[in-house]
Amino acid sequence: MFLQDTKTKKNMTNNFRLLIQTPNKICFDEKIGQIDFCSKQGKLSILPNHCSIIGYLCPSPLTIHLLSKKKKIIICNQGFFKFDNNELIILTNFFSYLEDFDTKLFLQQKEKLVTSLKKIAITQKIYEKIDKDLNFFLLSTKKILRK
Repeated sequence: MFLQDTKTKKNMTNNFRLLIQTPNKICFDEKIGQIDFCSKQGKLSILPNHCSIIGYLCPSPLTIHLLSKKKKIIICNQGFFKFDNNELIILTNFFSYLEDFDTKLFLQQKEKLVTSLKKIAITQKIYEKIDKDLNFFLLSTKKILRK
């Protein structure tokens, strides 16, 4: 039994891979020590060797603990995450480093999207859902930034 415990400890690691992807690109892909974020189930902290988990990401800041002991704060919109075999994959439709987030640019992008949506035939219900989601995201982000 002691030999099995020793083998298990050898397989333990102090980091894991984090991959964050939007529909357009891979935004983050490196080994980290820890991440803290909000899911539908509540606040989560993922550490190396965490049990497998799948869930829904809420619009919130993600605090990434880099291996250099520095922290990066990222703003993401809703999405999905999966942790398995020391790899966390986050799929979201919006990604920005906190220091790079620009509210005016976000509002400009929202207007472009609204203009594009008006050109195609979508139902009013779908349009209202998209508008509601974008407004919720902007309000959540403003609370995070305290602007």
